[in-house]
Amino acid sequence: MIRLFLLIALFVILGCSNSELPYMATTYESLEQDDGMILVRSAGNETILGTNSRKALPSVCPKMRVKFTYDYYIGKREVTYGEYGDVLGKEYDPEILDQPVVNVTFFDAALYANALSKKMGLDTVYTYTDAIFDGSGNCVSLLDFTTHFDVEAYRLPTEAEWVYVARQNWNAKCVDTLDRPCNFIGGVKEWVNDWMGALRSAVYKNYVGAFNGGLLNTRILKGGSFRDNPDDVRVYNRTDVYQVTADMKADYVGFRLAYGIIPNPTMTDNKGFAVHDDVDVSISSDAFRSMFGTMNGKIVFRNESSGTLTYVNFISGNPVVYEIDDSLDVYHPAVSPDGKFVAFCSLPEGVAGESNIYVRSLDVTSSVVRKLEQVHGSIPRWRVLENGDTVIVFVDYNGNNKNEAAYQSATTWQVGFAQGMFKKLTRVASGAYNGGISEDWRLAVSGARMLRAKRADSGMSLLDVEQDEFWYGGEQACNASLALDGTKRTLFLDFGGYTGQAFAGRKYGTHEMLLVVDSLGKLIQGIPAPASYSFDNTEWTNRKDMVIGTLVDNEGVHSKIVAINLKDSSVTDLVEGVDITYPDLWMGNAIPVEEENALSPDSAGVYMFAGGSMEMSLYRYKMELLWRYRDSADVVILGSSRPLSGIDPTIINSFFAVNLSQTPNSMAQSHDFFERYVLGNVTNLRHIVVSLDIDFWWKVGDDDNLFYDRYKLYPGYVYDENHNYWKDDRDVKILEFTMASVGTEEADKIMFHRGLYSTTGQGWDDSPTILYDSTWSRTDRKKFYSNLGVLEDMIKLAAENGVDVFGVIFPQNPAYANTGSYGRYGIRRSDAPELIAEIAALEKKYANFHLMDENKMGEHDYTPSMAANDDHLNLFGSRKLSGRLNTLLQKYR
Repeated sequence: MIRLFLLIALFVILGCSNSELPYMATTYESLEQDDGMILVRSAGNETILGTNSRKALPSVCPKMRVKFTYDYYIGKREVTYGEYGDVLGKEYDPEILDQPVVNVTFFDAALYANALSKKMGLDTVYTYTDAIFDGSGNCVSLLDFTTHFDVEAYRLPTEAEWVYVARQNWNAKCVDTLDRPCNFIGGVKEWVNDWMGALRSAVYKNYVGAFNGGLLNTRILKGGSFRDNPDDVRVYNRTDVYQVTADMKADYVGFRLAYGIIPNPTMTDNKGFAVHDDVDVSISSDAFRSMFGTMNGKIVFRNESSGTLTYVNFISGNPVVYEIDDSLDVYHPAVSPDGKFVAFCSLPEGVAGESNIYVRSLDVTSSVVRKLEQVHGSIPRWRVLENGDTVIVFVDYNGNNKNEAAYQSATTWQVGFAQGMFKKLTRVASGAYNGGISEDWRLAVSGARMLRAKRADSGMSLLDVEQDEFWYGGEQACNASLALDGTKRTLFLDFGGYTGQAFAGRKYGTHEMLLVVDSLGKLIQGIPAPASYSFDNTEWTNRKDMVIGTLVDNEGVHSKIVAINLKDSSVTDLVEGVDITYPDLWMGNAIPVEEENALSPDSAGVYMFAGGSMEMSLYRYKMELLWRYRDSADVVILGSSRPLSGIDPTIINSFFAVNLSQTPNSMAQSHDFFERYVLGNVTNLRHIVVSLDIDFWWKVGDDDNLFYDRYKLYPGYVYDENHNYWKDDRDVKILEFTMASVGTEEADKIMFHRGLYSTTGQGWDDSPTILYDSTWSRTDRKKFYSNLGVLEDMIKLAAENGVDVFGVIFPQNPAYANTGSYGRYGIRRSDAPELIAEIAALEKKYANFHLMDENKMGEHDYTPSMAANDDHLNLFGSRKLSGRLNTLLQKYR
């Protein structure tokens, strides 16, 4: 009988709609200095994030287990207006003091946690260098924002902490006598500390979320608000109706606090893979940009403790460390010119044996590795030929170059690499020139025991030269690297040799001096290593006079990766670790040294901040597309997320089109961007295509219009405004400054096909979503006419500049015909034909306006397989619409 009871009890626990593990009962205790915080004894227990439900969104699948090795405190309920105002010195209506504070951004919540910690005499969990506030006083960005999980103070709970408590108290309501956490549904949605990252079917200890918010800088909201039907709220939900970014606020979003240290926290990348935690980045992204002229940089290296490839990406403004965990030994990694691949070999310099050349993607989710099968190889070096082909130069002998017989029988090769595959293999020189070959292919250098070189006279190739020159007096040398900046300088390390000491005018030990020779082998510079360290693994970067290498401490451990500036002999720490070797630094599109003072690098091209919102991330790359194609584009696409995913510029083959559409968006934003940036900059402009999203023409004024006022928060837009949007100074390198500014790791998704944001999606739903009161078109029709006036003004501006305007109404779910709404955001269905007719009337009024209605009140021919959701097309749908648009544009060539 007892066994039967236990089985029934277990079934009841597991069968609860929001409980997927049997949990130990928790005894709650209050924090000594704050009885609103309750101790959660979670150490040794676990919780589940996500679900395996086939009906759930991809962002909440699959289930992921999280184990706790610590206890923590969490707020019994959400922070109230009274508490918020008391700590921050704000006054609120006495009638709402006991209600949860709402309309707060994630950053507002973090600042409150810091302020409460300070009030209690504690250190702060969150650090930052500057705070940016909007006109309402909400914080919309904290620059260089960092969470210190090792600080015992107030903070937001992690998603795992929140879920662990919520599963046990899901239906608990807050009353004064309740001594347990409450209000997880029915109150407000709550900020948690995590960045949004993909879940994996894995087990993580002390999980604290993703390292950053990925392409869209997404945060997580938990629980259900007063707006939600409680039966529809799930403990595994992580999102909202709209994209959740740290700068958003709503009247149904608040937060509760947590308190306590999280030991040995586990972070993941955006795809759910654990980020390496024994490597620390020593330099900020801003300092990195100041030193190298770009935020768009990566440092790859070998992590000796695991033998794996590790790399740091700086582009997001918050450097991220990744480890690519596979079974291959990695030596001499080198990043491809486009920054997407890494080549490496399986043995280090100076070690004889059968080493192989491999190339793999720097995407940590990719398991594809290409092995060069024709020959063995070592020490790969990328380069781009004059014809644009990308090749890898390498040697087939990796041993001691004093072994004359072995050295002379070796070969230096180049092999093409394109579309992720090895191409033609070509013999370049006799001998193993592992230090590299000059840009003009007339100087080759080797440095594995001796520094030796081969020089070809004009009209000759290296294959025509038989004899080597022996530099540095034939003394022992290694780590040779030949510059590709036109100077033909070679840097190397020695063993405290007589020649080097005589040049330096001082004694030094092995590898304690970085030496540089000119194209004839004459010593021209020596840079000493910092005290108590020696150099190793030194290599040129593609930033003139900048070298990357490692520092070796007195214990023989490669503990630092450093940048060495040959201009001032400075040595700057970049990365620290247990034992990290063979670094390579890749920089994409750095600001030319000669242009660094032409514009302000703190303003020019800075269209977003680190950890910025989805909106600003998208706009940052749309600005890059504008500056890149302003002299070649003749068609510009503007509008909302519908053309963003629904028009592919590459299919418009009768013109050169670029997609600059954006989300969120309003008609006024499309107008203002057209007037400020497109006109006068896109010199060959013939046509603009703009989305006519009439179902959200309730947006007026500053509703989703960056250029109404919010643009003033971002230095790049203000700088553009102060320089008349560069219409009068077309020679300025604004593109280079934009490309060098903070961005996102997944920029390729935005830049794809000149601005198409490709999606797959789930097709039309039988019960389409309606997110706005459809009666607005009757009760507040003046908003429709306000937007119609904005469109008309846009048409007039275009006509004055000889430009045609093509207004596109995008297809939506045909099932809206079974509702009272025209589309996702309303308009009474019965009102829509009349309103569309008023837009169509503009065709008769203005010869340069053309209407393309692809929705046709739902009677269109776009199939469910062409839809991403109720009001967006996927890649297949975009091809169909873009093809029709191309045909229409051809009529107006």
